[in-house]
Amino acid sequence: MLGGATILSGGKIPATGTEEQRAYGVEDDTVEANARDILRPNNYSVREELVYTVCENAKDMVEWTRSMGVNWSIMDSLYYGQSEYRMHNAEGNGAGMTKAMIDTLNSMDTITTKLEFSVNGLTLEKGTVTGCYGKDKNGKEYVIEAKNVVLASS
Repeated sequence: MLGGATILSGGKIPATGTEEQRAYGVEDDTVEANARDILRPNNYSVREELVYTVCENAKDMVEWTRSMGVNWSIMDSLYYGQSEYRMHNAEGNGAGMTKAMIDTLNSMDTITTKLEFSVNGLTLEKGTVTGCYGKDKNGKEYVIEAKNVVLASS
């Protein structure tokens, strides 16, 4: 099945500079303040560059998922450890966010999703992965090649 852990999550993203944050009345929040609020509770014991990467890209994540139909709102109370109203909550929480993303994926005829597919090997061209080969749950054999390849498993 599609969804992973996000389907079970609260569907929350701390992001700065979004439409939702401005509509809530927050005008001067920063990526740096967001990162500090994430780093402070764990005594700066995590990799700061990764926290900054997440904070720098959170607005784009909100906008990208909004383009897929996710409805975001700002939580009405300060989230634990946050110094500003920046915690975005997806309508329907993680399940609602995941459904919108899966619906978008399924509407794209340029993407093929194979569930219950056993990969037996990868196809290569000059050392670059160009696809895979394997069998579906009914034993039908496939060779799948594409310009871009994303492999995921559980």
